[in-house]
Amino acid sequence: MDFISYCSDFPDGKQLIVYRLTAAECETEIARLRARRKDFLELVADTKHRILELE
Repeated sequence: MDFISYCSDFPDGKQLIVYRLTAAECETEIARLRARRKDFLELVADTKHRILELE
């Protein structure tokens, strides 16, 4: 993932910033987000099931 920022008000040589982050550098965060996504989807499915039972 690349983060790029540009500001023409900054002095020459500091107007453009490019920061690259590779998947290997954030494996822990990716695993945590995948687990949270799984939990969220399970919560949505459970909530939907309970709502449909009320009908």
